[in-house]
Amino acid sequence: MKGLILLHLALFIFFSVNSQESSINNLLISISWEEDYIQKKAYSHTVNSIEAYCFVNDTTIALLNSEKQIIIVYSLITKYPVEIIPLPYGSIDFDYYDGCFYILDYNKIYIINKHHKVEKEIQYQVPERTPFALEKFKVIDGRNIITIADGTTWEVGETGLKMIDEYYWYFSGGEKLRAEKLSFDSFELSVNYDNTLTHKSIIYIKNLGLTGYLATIKTVNINDHYISFDIETATEIEGEMPIRNLVFTDLAGNLLSKTQIPFIYSSYIKYPFIAIKNSVAYSLSSPEGLYFYEINPETKKSIVVPDSLSSDYHFNYFLEKATNFDLNESLEPEETSAKAGNNCVTRTQVWENAYKYKDLAWTATSANILTSCTNIASTGTYAITPGWVTPGYKISVPYKLGGFTNWFEFKSLADQGKRTGNQATTYSSTPCSPAYVTSSDSYVIGVDCSGFVSRCWETGPKY
Repeated sequence: MKGLILLHLALFIFFSVNSQESSINNLLISISWEEDYIQKKAYSHTVNSIEAYCFVNDTTIALLNSEKQIIIVYSLITKYPVEIIPLPYGSIDFDYYDGCFYILDYNKIYIINKHHKVEKEIQYQVPERTPFALEKFKVIDGRNIITIADGTTWEVGETGLKMIDEYYWYFSGGEKLRAEKLSFDSFELSVNYDNTLTHKSIIYIKNLGLTGYLATIKTVNINDHYISFDIETATEIEGEMPIRNLVFTDLAGNLLSKTQIPFIYSSYIKYPFIAIKNSVAYSLSSPEGLYFYEINPETKKSIVVPDSLSSDYHFNYFLEKATNFDLNESLEPEETSAKAGNNCVTRTQVWENAYKYKDLAWTATSANILTSCTNIASTGTYAITPGWVTPGYKISVPYKLGGFTNWFEFKSLADQGKRTGNQATTYSSTPCSPAYVTSSDSYVIGVDCSGFVSRCWETGPKY
């Protein structure tokens, strides 16, 4: 208790809160980085200790500090912290509902009451061999809802975790929504009320006032009046950064307004957009601190940043001076230009690298194909070519267990007669085992999951 009191006092002393709000700017609150509390960490890559945030009410915002495992509650009126809540170790996301904080960790949900006591624990287990990339955790009418990056919605109840929708994300008003990218210029919008499909259409980004190619799209919120989307577009111009907009449409997908988000990312916050009543809040992470803005489709206000933040900024601009370091030590990063393209990988570059593998055109011959389990080079391990690889014109690099072939070398290696892909696995149930597993291109070429991601992220060695 004494430690918490001291921490509370220290927060009042050391937190620098900027009150620049005005009727012109839609800034709700800004919080400066301070050592040991809400701070950036400069090892491995520049991130910060704020994992998530939510609104307790119209005048209060709560921040989850994953480094300290505490929730810090701020008053939007006084601009100061008013409460500090200790959390169980491993908290990754949270929400506020009916006077309690609901805390999500990797296998439990903790319900913490107003006295900072754990009122209830609910256990769950993530399904095995199923992609389960957390998108957002929220409490909707007392139900613990988890949305996943693949577009599914799950619920954690007394009996554990179960999928409740394999197609839609759930939202607080009972609406269900899906926005699925179709191509570089369009996405499909599906709206569902009361388990009835009420609208489905193809939306072209040019009709939303956006230019370039559609890179990513996420739904932020839906209510009785509008839908909000987080949309990134990109161009083929080398070194040009992607453009991110918060887009509001009516329920049929017609444009109401759009707000361009400044290209300022001093650290990574997984879910920077949060719905608040008829608006959306955005958390901007700058070199100076966190800025929380309110964006409303009716007022159509733009994000006005201080003059000191007028230029582009991304944590990928930084490169550590050392490769071997103690994770407990904070390193001073060396600032270089990300636009030079030789010291970082932007989201657009990752996306472009992925499509090099997906869209690679090549011609397969019988020399590239193993139609049955084959002992490779008398190693006692076996390979078999994926079934879709048949003689003739092909698109994309095939799977190879352990594979790490560079996309621009794949075609020439295939022309040399290398075997293309290996669908044999290390699972005992495979009819082709033990499997030939190596990153070498000596006999078989292709990429596996980690090889593909490593190439997209340009990590150098295979992870």
